[in-house]
Amino acid sequence: MNQHSLVTAGRKITYPNWRVLLNCLTADYEKMHGRPSGNLSRKIHEFCKTIDAVRDKLLNDGSNFYPEFAYGAIKQCSGKYTSGVSVDKIIETIDNLDFGMNEFYSVFDVVENEHVIIDSKITDVLGIPPDKFSMRAMCGLEPDNPLHHPEDVNHAIRFALIAYLIVGLPDFEWKAHRDYYRARFRIGTSKSTDPSIRNKEYVMVEKRAYLSHNYVLDSDFVPTKHFDRWIVYDASEFDGIKPYFSSDTFQSEFRNAYWYLLHAYLIGIPPKYLIILNERLQNDRNKTIAASLSKKLADYARVNFSYDEMQIGNYFSKTIRPKLSEAMIIWDKQRPNYIVGSDQEAVETAKKLGLLPIPERVKELIYKNVMQG
Repeated sequence: MNQHSLVTAGRKITYPNWRVLLNCLTADYEKMHGRPSGNLSRKIHEFCKTIDAVRDKLLNDGSNFYPEFAYGAIKQCSGKYTSGVSVDKIIETIDNLDFGMNEFYSVFDVVENEHVIIDSKITDVLGIPPDKFSMRAMCGLEPDNPLHHPEDVNHAIRFALIAYLIVGLPDFEWKAHRDYYRARFRIGTSKSTDPSIRNKEYVMVEKRAYLSHNYVLDSDFVPTKHFDRWIVYDASEFDGIKPYFSSDTFQSEFRNAYWYLLHAYLIGIPPKYLIILNERLQNDRNKTIAASLSKKLADYARVNFSYDEMQIGNYFSKTIRPKLSEAMIIWDKQRPNYIVGSDQEAVETAKKLGLLPIPERVKELIYKNVMQG
């Protein structure tokens, strides 16, 4: 179905689905871009087909499927990739500076699916030798080298795979070593040679991945490498993976909106339920959620529709919480009988899944495209 409807007192409102919202976002971007190529809508359609085709592989074997998906996405990249300072110069500069005590760097090659350069300082920062800092270990594929955190790994992999699609969007420009993708997750330290780090069991790392290239280039480059800056914090600082694309204000807003919509399309929970759940971030009573939803429908979509607190309570108990429970069983894989037992737990679960908070531009698109009649 393309729409999700609700009938109350003889009136019906219909919420847009994720494909509709992707089309609306593309229309907004092309209108604001100034010189759109016309390729963006075709690429989004292609990405949705790709997600449909690989969803089962991601569900059943995401860790092993990671390199195939990432390399396939890079081969289809159609953005503008502007070269800059070579990674060799970046590393030379960093090595000559008094870099942060809790930081190190690496260079990742998508074709090889591995770090091809790892800062020797990782041994001081984590007590882990460079040759043990592998992608396979962080994906949970090396039992004798448990760098992954079981509660984070499946989500971090899924988020990164959608991020590779964003790198391939046409009409966006990526500047080497300036634009980056950020994610936060926990890694295991049980094999650290430093007792004080080893006893922590886990630390949080913030990874900033910058598209990169070797040597000095006078032209655009193929984005098969990224320079990764790693910042290490205590695990108590972790409050979600929080994926984010950093660029100029215009590109950042749309990149993050596209990431959210494509990822939500993959998960499959309809926008109607997530927009109700998103209201729970600012309102802790069903009555105030109902009033806020009704006001926004009037302000954004000129829709005269009033929710009541009983409807909101029913949505949470009968639909939202069961759908999130099912999504966690499918995508988290840690507890086969996972049950979301409260509305607040629904919020925390949606955050973990990467479904909350909804970006501001996406929220506006959802409200503006609600139809009445």
